[in-house]
Amino acid sequence: MEHGGAADAARRRVAELSAKARAAMAEGGTSHRDLHQLLDDIMAARRLVVGLRRHEKDCGVTGLGDPGHLVSGSALVPCTA
Repeated sequence: MEHGGAADAARRRVAELSAKARAAMAEGGTSHRDLHQLLDDIMAARRLVVGLRRHEKDCGVTGLGDPGHLVSGSALVPCTA
């Protein structure tokens, strides 16, 4: 890239965006927090699926049976079968 007004402005912009990206990925930065939230959400969904499968096994239903009897709010409903 040549020297001059446009090239210098582009270099400054690249340096500015680079600093912002590093800050976002640093511990406590926005991307760092978002990544940890995504991982927490994935693990929570996995725990829910494992719990539903365990509930299916305990109740003797397959394919989630009647979904209405499985979940009430955020808690599994005890088996009535």
